[in-house]
Amino acid sequence: MANSKKDRKASGGKPDEGTRERIVKEIKGIDPDIEVEVMYTEPNTHLVSDRNKAFDPLVGGIAISFEPGSSGYCTLGYTGLLYGSIPVIVTAWHCVGWIWSSYVEVYQPAGGYERVAYQYKPPGCAYWFENNKLVTTCDIATVAITTRSRAPQIYRPGGFTWAFTEAIWGTVVKVLGRYDVAIGQSVAKAGATTDVMEGALASHYVNVDYGSVVVLGELKAYYTCQAGDSGSPVYRRGWPIGLYSIEIYAYGIHSGGAGEPGKPTNICFFSPLEAYPLRVDYT
Repeated sequence: MANSKKDRKASGGKPDEGTRERIVKEIKGIDPDIEVEVMYTEPNTHLVSDRNKAFDPLVGGIAISFEPGSSGYCTLGYTGLLYGSIPVIVTAWHCVGWIWSSYVEVYQPAGGYERVAYQYKPPGCAYWFENNKLVTTCDIATVAITTRSRAPQIYRPGGFTWAFTEAIWGTVVKVLGRYDVAIGQSVAKAGATTDVMEGALASHYVNVDYGSVVVLGELKAYYTCQAGDSGSPVYRRGWPIGLYSIEIYAYGIHSGGAGEPGKPTNICFFSPLEAYPLRVDYT
């Protein structure tokens, strides 16, 4: 549920024919027999304003875009250290164009002109083609941070501090595995469109067909999500930390939802962090 996708060039409306032809050519170069339909989404205008101010260090739960001046956006999920040393942002793979992206640039605030991350072909998940569709094991990607620092935090994650005020920061203290949260337990998501939403975990393993892409092994939950929330951190909250922060148990990256395009839905899907094949230190 990205607000607009790098490979769709949807920030200003429908993609032009040159963009369509380039996308078709790149995909046909991988699989000449695949049928290609270039889709687009209209920009979403319901961006939560305080999640789109400039953040330094970069943290989870804030808006990012992939073209300078674009009105389309996704949500930064977490920051981390790839292989323990390379600072990266972690977001939804589809936000950066799946396997069809080349040079990916990340701007923050979304719609601004300051590039904060850059990567040639951001590493995603294992994939293959089946029945003219891209099939992948998760919807997660990392992009190297270039110009700002990072912190293992989420902005306004919900929950209350020891001062009984809403937490301004959530600090990632551990990462949960797929089955560490029981069915029926609550998970939360901090998204750039629908803000903090919570709901019960409904399934540990579902295969989600997004049309041209099938994501295997996603988790299903009943929080509210909408376009622009793609890439959001999904987590559980722990104990308060002082007067301003709260513990975060990182769980996944929001991928999409089942509902009418552009409308909020409470049937949502996310990829567990453990499905990402590369080692990322989140704490």
